[in-house]
Parts: sequence; structure tokens; C-alpha cells
Amino acid sequence: MTDQLEQLIDSMYLDRVPAQWSKLAYPSTRGLSSWMNNLRRRLDQINIWKDDPLEIPKVVFLNRLFNP
Repeated sequence: MTDQLEQLIDSMYLDRVPAQWSKLAYPSTRGLSSWMNNLRRRLDQINIWKDDPLEIPKVVFLNRLFNP
């Protein structure tokens, strides 16, 4: 088992977002399970907008799409 894989398993066991994922994702202080649920909801929203572009809201709060 490599060091990276061991760190990934440790992060999953401790309910933390793995460091490799944090580098590529939005910053968050959530636990891993909450972070995954939030990410899934964000992707679902983007896919809804992609699948039916005529139903995109007229106003979008861009600041709510990202965590500061």
C-alpha cells in the first residue's frame, strides 16, 4: 500500500476530506460525508441547468455557488 493510499484511507476513516481532493475542490470545513452530499447537490443543480437551459433562473447569486 502506498503512502497516498494510506492517507486516503485514514481521511475516510476520520471523516475528513482527503488532502489530494482538497487541492482540487472548493475550500470547506465540513466532514467528508457532509462534503460529499454538498458536492452531489451542487452537481445536480448544475446538471439541471445544463439539461434545461431555458429554465435557468433569471437571477443567480454567484456568491452562493462558492464557499469563501
